[in-house]
Amino acid sequence: MTEKPKSTVEILSLDDGLAACRGTVVVIDVFRAFTTAAMAFKQGARRIVVTDSVTAALALRDQGVGTACMGEIKGAKAAGFDFPNSPWLVSQADFSGQTVILATSNGTAGLVAASGAACL
Repeated sequence: MTEKPKSTVEILSLDDGLAACRGTVVVIDVFRAFTTAAMAFKQGARRIVVTDSVTAALALRDQGVGTACMGEIKGAKAAGFDFPNSPWLVSQADFSGQTVILATSNGTAGLVAASGAACL
């Protein structure tokens, strides 16, 4: 009989090693970023592209990857963004069929930091 692989769970902050993570990684930012993303999907977004910087988000929009940028830097709506990181404000928008680009100081930065993981 073969031995079942052991699973481990580690809880890390963004500063404590997400870049070194391998295997399956789950990043949870329940306060804003992923709640805002869920609301964008509820409002019809077809896809959400996440990035870790305002510069990258704006460049993706300029390249035609998405139609709107939403998110924040240190809690404030980033210059040039269409929406802040606000589930309530996003709930007032119509994203039907659109691709939206999301960049935040913590949630999406964590996803990008863990990009070496086998599964996010």
